[in-house]
Amino acid sequence: MPSLLGLAWAPLRGAVLVLVAMCAACPPAWAHASLVASEPADGARLETAPEAVVLVFNEPVTVVGVQVVDAAGTILDLPAPTAAAERVTQGLPRALPPGRYLVAWRVVSADGHPILGAIAFGIGADVAAGTMVEARHGALAIVLRALLFAAALATLGGAWTARLRAGGDETWSCRLVRGAAPLAVAALVLLRLTAAAELSPQALPWPEAIGTIDTWRLALDLPGQPAAIMVMAGAALAAAMPGGALAIGGAALLVAGVALTGHQATAEPRPLAAAAAVAHGLAAALWVGALPGLLRAIAAAGTSDAAALLRQFSRRAPAIVAVLLLAGLALAWLQLRSFEALASTPYGRILMAKLAAVALMLALGALNRWRLTAELAAGRSGARTRLRASIGAELLLAALAVAATALLGSAVPPRSRASLEALPAPASAAVAREVAADGRTALIEVQRHGAHGQVLVDAIDRDGGPLGAQQGWLVLAHPASGVAGLRRPLAPQSLGSWAWHGPELGVAGLWHLQVELLVSDFEKAVFSVDVRLP
Repeated sequence: MPSLLGLAWAPLRGAVLVLVAMCAACPPAWAHASLVASEPADGARLETAPEAVVLVFNEPVTVVGVQVVDAAGTILDLPAPTAAAERVTQGLPRALPPGRYLVAWRVVSADGHPILGAIAFGIGADVAAGTMVEARHGALAIVLRALLFAAALATLGGAWTARLRAGGDETWSCRLVRGAAPLAVAALVLLRLTAAAELSPQALPWPEAIGTIDTWRLALDLPGQPAAIMVMAGAALAAAMPGGALAIGGAALLVAGVALTGHQATAEPRPLAAAAAVAHGLAAALWVGALPGLLRAIAAAGTSDAAALLRQFSRRAPAIVAVLLLAGLALAWLQLRSFEALASTPYGRILMAKLAAVALMLALGALNRWRLTAELAAGRSGARTRLRASIGAELLLAALAVAATALLGSAVPPRSRASLEALPAPASAAVAREVAADGRTALIEVQRHGAHGQVLVDAIDRDGGPLGAQQGWLVLAHPASGVAGLRRPLAPQSLGSWAWHGPELGVAGLWHLQVELLVSDFEKAVFSVDVRLP
């Protein structure tokens, strides 16, 4: 390693290790849309059959399918579900018999992430809560997304360096465009098929799932078709004329389509987010995508030709970097919404890893522009080797930045969490009632703070001391909404004291509470009270 870069190599190597560790320490998180409520509630016991199941998400979703299964495992024959923004409604048969039911749902968030889960309810029967598990974007999806980003960057960067070098003559950069453009299309198709396979009700393993017609049909119906068409059309144009003037336009269309497929383009306000995502992607492609062509030119061309190419690139680099940074800052703010989220969320930590890689790339770019290019033009000994090493380090950091970007596509943006927190919360309330039953007394205190509720029970026995009990249950009913028999276990706090915590009391109105304490194998103390919550 030449002495100039040798001084910088140790901290660079350390930074690379830190970046890799930071990315590895941030596992893929949940998909961006989340189920926030349902009617009936998960685990509810109803006395009469509901007319429909309503699922409420924190973001608009596209419904793929809803299935209702009875206790015997029979899938009910139902009409197609409907979706209106954040609400998905699934109609039910009028004569739904008593029993236990599981509602399995499959939706896609606005950025194309698959989400699936289930809730359970009973009609005249107790039922445990549903599985409530959302699909995760696995390692395969992350690799495919990174491959898609890298291929898009290489396509536009290769088309641009081809024009800079020889005015459209056949070059190594043209061959790069011919290879990268189809690779971007293949990665996008496989990414959509992966999402479709996760959403498929057949639950087939991935290699087998992509061979079914249903998976391909579902992949075609996923959100984001306009962006996918942009990618395919741009790739075809760039690959057909890699050295022509239209190649840059086609490659730019490809990059814009890729930028619009991710979550960053779905933040509010969407026009600003989409414009910033496209500008950021185009600037990144002109900078990062040009590095392989520059590296190849330095290795293959004469000193004067390589220096001339570098000077052309350097003249345009400041404007490219300015657009990259301004658009990137806009996107970061739209996703984070606070500086605290940088360190307190997985999304923020991955973003910091990406920003660290970009900062080091900028430092190397300044070194190349202000010193190493001049040394190459002056014909100084070792200048070519030093410049190649510097650009090679830039490419390594660019690869880390692309990997971090792919990880960001699998993490929940803080703005999605903020939208959950911004949902209207019920008013706080506190109600205490003293209830007597069969010579015993219980003080039942109901508290609610936002959407979180708790019930505290202090039971007194006939002799005035604490009422000892083996087990305790709380049964909740909300007559106005037809919810009844929500049976929840009470947690013992001390002798005679019990507590329950949960979200069920988030609904305003009259609630009927029944506390059941198993005093012995043959005796149960039951206390009932009605409370009205705002």
